[in-house]
Amino acid sequence: MKEFLSDMTSGDALNPQQEEAVNAIDGPVLVSAAAGTGKTKVLTVRFSRIIEQEKAHPWNILAVTFTNKAANEMKERVSSVVSVPVNNLWIGTFHSISLRILRKHHALCDRTASFSVIDTGDQLSIVRKILKSLGMEKKVSPQVVVARINDIKQGMFGFKPNLIDAETMKIYNEYKSNIKSMDAFDFADLINEAIFLFKKYPEILDEYSNQFKYILVDEYQDVNNVQHEWIKMLSGAHGNVCCVGDDDQSIYGWRGANIENILRFGDDFPNAKIIRLEQNYRSTAHILSAASGVISHNKRRYGKVLKTDNGTGEKVYVYGLSDSGDEAKFISRRAEELNKSGKAFSSMAILVRATFQTREFEERFMMDGVPYKIVGNSRFYERQEVKDFLAYIRVIFSSYDNVAFERVLCAPRRGIGDATIEALYAVASQSSASLYNAAEIAIGDKSDVEGIRNSTKIRLRTLISSIKRWQDMAGKKTPIEVAENILAESGLVEMWAEQDNPKHGTKLDNVRDLIKTMEKFSSIREFLEHTSLLLETGEDSVSDSISVMTLHAAKGLEFDVVFLPGWEEGVFPNMRCIEELGNKGLEEERRLAYVGITRARQKAIICFCWSRRLPQGWTSSSPSRFIEEIPAENVIISLNQQYQQSVQQKERGQGLSYEWANMFGKKSYKEYCASSQPEKLNNGYKEEKLERYTRKSAFSVGQRVRHPLFGKGSVCSSSADTVFVEFENGMAKRISAGFLVKE
Repeated sequence: MKEFLSDMTSGDALNPQQEEAVNAIDGPVLVSAAAGTGKTKVLTVRFSRIIEQEKAHPWNILAVTFTNKAANEMKERVSSVVSVPVNNLWIGTFHSISLRILRKHHALCDRTASFSVIDTGDQLSIVRKILKSLGMEKKVSPQVVVARINDIKQGMFGFKPNLIDAETMKIYNEYKSNIKSMDAFDFADLINEAIFLFKKYPEILDEYSNQFKYILVDEYQDVNNVQHEWIKMLSGAHGNVCCVGDDDQSIYGWRGANIENILRFGDDFPNAKIIRLEQNYRSTAHILSAASGVISHNKRRYGKVLKTDNGTGEKVYVYGLSDSGDEAKFISRRAEELNKSGKAFSSMAILVRATFQTREFEERFMMDGVPYKIVGNSRFYERQEVKDFLAYIRVIFSSYDNVAFERVLCAPRRGIGDATIEALYAVASQSSASLYNAAEIAIGDKSDVEGIRNSTKIRLRTLISSIKRWQDMAGKKTPIEVAENILAESGLVEMWAEQDNPKHGTKLDNVRDLIKTMEKFSSIREFLEHTSLLLETGEDSVSDSISVMTLHAAKGLEFDVVFLPGWEEGVFPNMRCIEELGNKGLEEERRLAYVGITRARQKAIICFCWSRRLPQGWTSSSPSRFIEEIPAENVIISLNQQYQQSVQQKERGQGLSYEWANMFGKKSYKEYCASSQPEKLNNGYKEEKLERYTRKSAFSVGQRVRHPLFGKGSVCSSSADTVFVEFENGMAKRISAGFLVKE
């Protein structure tokens, strides 16, 4: 056993806080581990200490992780030094452990030993059939129903049926009946069914609760209500549960994680010991202080004081830029400069709040030759919805584009299957024509093409007619007007609405963002030449690439240099999140900001823009409230000349808001520029400390306002710098407060 301990604890010695967490073996323990403080090391060494002190055998320890990768790594490490088969170890995810229990007791769950576990695709297929049988297939999206079903199973309604509408419950009960008849469980069922098993058969719960003398849980801030209940039940016999997590990194509320589970640990597990890990091994002091300053504004948290021996380091940089195009240009240039100075591109990352932000970075990197990779998602121009829409544009430009026309035939599905496409290719070969021309031949009144039925001819005729109309339009209207007509008439919007997960960014938003880029092109030819060059440039795979990903995907990762673009009100914090969840949503957004800053080891660079192109179009913007919350002694603000000119122009036109001017401690931006003499850096940017400023919303919900362009309207919601207004002309927009006047 001592050899086991030696192997498991090899490496750097534990610090006093880690040592305390490892040695507090008996009773409930919460290890509140801040970012970069070595929580995984604590879990691993704790596992070994339990065995070394002969408190339990390896198979008496239940270790629960959130990913299969983490579970497999722990299994390999333990099994390599303890002569116990891997299958005898109880190390895995909540779902894999539950599945193992259900397999053993399948008969008590009304399933056979070979029951299957269905995935999301199977769920959608079942729900579609149910909706059709109930006559609701056109009333509600299957994706929305599946998301709702999973919400119910993850305890997002607190196990209270009265919070769920009758229509959803009817579909839900029908769904449960369907998967039972299939001898199956879905993914969310696994934990639920284990809990139902424990409740119905207390002797089985006693069996496992007595077997698992010690329970270790990683990433406890991410558990949902059902997982929390699962842990409480299994630890009931002894209370020896050690949960490791960071309430400040709880960022998955949208998928069921409930931060209250970690915050009320002491209530759920009486006499619990709470140990804080605060020694950070990742970042420099300025970065940690900046992150701590932001997260300190959250009320619901344990509170930690981050410390580091990595030196003071550089302050966090905040760059104000004129628009999102300049933001992409600036970050591309800074990445190249850092690379030339010796930093590998692979040591840098761009962390965005929303996936729509990635497109402008992709285009800029392709133009500048900066190698990049999209993490956790496809490159923008490789996304299915973007390819589908581009196929329509390509066919409008050239009816000889067989690849594009075949894609158009199938997106959306028009009852045109593989047999029809094969028949059209046969016609094309016989006639030495394109696939599009073959379709024109096939829809002729006297045409009798084998494999193409009359009903299919009608669908083809409708499609060809639409394409001809769009082609005619292309000679008279701008590319963006043609694109908008295709979007409205092609059926793609309806197809994407059915495919989209309601909790993520939509495919429609991505395509709208693509359409907005067409504004700068005078013809479809120019636009297609632009996109083809981008696609060609993006084919190469380079190992030394800058990573582009969402803030959610970055959790658990670290980089020397982290760029954080889009720190504007409405983008980050995300306004929809605040509108739907109020202060709870704002606090989760703030935790996301904390996660973003703490991914940086040496340099954190935040960017915000005066205006940004959103999927819905251009909008004015203002700095995120999270920038204000960074302590002044830990941040430097920089404004480039182009941005200064942009602001001065706006000042001449309408005047800057008082809040913006107050950020610089002046009455106006001109006075700030006139009085300050910041040093010039090599990159041509001026720098000045960002002083703390106080902002209050000037508008209240229901208040009447007037906009110089959109006219009169009513305030629906209001934050420090932005106001969501419903205008009398039917438009609803988020507007910078500085552009509105009270009625």
